[in-house]
This record gives sequence, C-alpha cells and structure tokens, in this order.
Amino acid sequence: MNEPKQLIEKEVEAMAETLFSVSEFLLHNPETAYQEFKACEHISEVLRRNGFAVEEGAGDVGNRFSGAAGRVQSNATGSGAACRV
Repeated sequence: MNEPKQLIEKEVEAMAETLFSVSEFLLHNPETAYQEFKACEHISEVLRRNGFAVEEGAGDVGNRFSGAAGRVQSNATGSGAACRV
C-alpha cells in the first residue's frame, strides 16, 4: 500500500468514533430536503472541534456550510494536502 493511502486510512480510523456519531445523529434527527438545519449545525460544530474554519450560511443559504482545514499555496510542483468540505 502506498504511503498517502496509509496515512488517510490511519486518519479515518482515528476519527471513526466521531464519524459514526455524526451518522447516528443524522439517523435520529431526520429532516426533509432543503430543511437540514439541525444537521448543518451539528456537522458544523463537529468540523470546528476538529480544526476546520467553518462558515455557516454559505451562499446566503441557512442550511449550507463551507469548511476548510488547510490551504496549500505554492508555485512549486509536488504534493500538498488540504481539505475543504
């Protein structure tokens, strides 16, 4: 297995409990399409707790969010990493 894939698998495994808790929250708090305000609030908070800068109401839509964990700014070629949701 290559190194980037192993690193990603390790990080996902480390976050498994958090990811399952989000899934459980969504299961027990269903919302109709385009009315996912509880889900938006919950996921935004989980992202904040995990180091994301979160903008709620992205695009002037109350149940939409945008989050970024890192930014890569380079003119050089090579690998870099960032996460945006």
